[in-house]
Amino acid sequence: MAVLARLLTPYDFGLFSITAIALGLSEAFTQTGVNLTILQSKKKINFFLDTAWVISIFRGFFIALLMLCLAWLLPKIYHEAGLVKLVVLASFVPSIKGFINPMIVSLQKNLHFSKNTYYHLSRVVVETVVAILLALYLHDATAFIWGMIAGAFFEVIISFIYFKPRPKFKYQAVVSRLIFKNAKGLTPMAALNYVYENVDNLIIGKVLGATNLGYYQNAYALSHKANYQLAQAANHGLLPIFAKIEQDKKRVKQAFFKAVSIMALVMLGASLVLVLWPEPIIRILLGDQWLASVPLMPILTLAGWLQGFSILIYTFFLAKAKFRPINLHLVATVSLLILFVWYGSVANGLVGASWGVVASRALTLPILGYFLYQEVKNT
Repeated sequence: MAVLARLLTPYDFGLFSITAIALGLSEAFTQTGVNLTILQSKKKINFFLDTAWVISIFRGFFIALLMLCLAWLLPKIYHEAGLVKLVVLASFVPSIKGFINPMIVSLQKNLHFSKNTYYHLSRVVVETVVAILLALYLHDATAFIWGMIAGAFFEVIISFIYFKPRPKFKYQAVVSRLIFKNAKGLTPMAALNYVYENVDNLIIGKVLGATNLGYYQNAYALSHKANYQLAQAANHGLLPIFAKIEQDKKRVKQAFFKAVSIMALVMLGASLVLVLWPEPIIRILLGDQWLASVPLMPILTLAGWLQGFSILIYTFFLAKAKFRPINLHLVATVSLLILFVWYGSVANGLVGASWGVVASRALTLPILGYFLYQEVKNT
């Protein structure tokens, strides 16, 4: 991001953000929950392997078709003809990723977190290097998409070279029923969660334009590295642990509150840097053309801390396969987010939109608190 911010414009970042959100929404609304089902199940991964791969392949092609439909729709909504090329190009990403060997989830299920980090980091490195090299040559937002395509190809290849056994194109109805049964609660959660994380971008892009969306997007990305990303990392590590011990209610309760207390303090400490020195951070990491993002940093850092705290609570319910508290919280938050961000954008530009994000997350956090209390009070 630091390199690309000097090669591309806020407008390019804004166009890419709209494209990436379209891809993410398509993926979220077709979520099958394969990985989460494997993590929650006491069965071996081999039981799910072949069927999970077949489902993933067909889902990838279906998402690609949705993206082609959006390539016609989005330019009309945002009045940006450049979106057609970006969205069509991005449709190749899910069709490639559908072929990834599902055995990669074994790293998380078996708590091999260092290997999991190396695996995902290698993809990120490939994606980043390709995007930067092409940005030097193309000087437009397609560099982002080509980076994603390269990362997807790399991930498929690596997943078949280093993970055994390899899946076969074999579909078993009994396995698919188990996966789709879990998806009934997960798909709404995944869709709502993605809307929760991205509807602000869609509104800002529509109300304030692609350039302002670029300023907002990078301020959001930087501010959330210090809290939300830490919470996501904790979620990634804690979920399989909680899933293994979820039948021991007292032990899960103790582990959860210990983890949340530590992570909340860690996130708070990391966030203070962004709150106290936003301007030098923007100048050093992104450059002077991004100084319009400075007023947003402290506000969005607070928003990120609130979201990170919610993610930690989500982990507790996900380990127990209880999606209702998460879905209710997401519905309430998304509803307020749309209202506050739209009003804030119209009334006070990017600053108003940022405060709208904070308000929606702060006002709905007690909903999670209520369900958490109900879950643990008899433990």
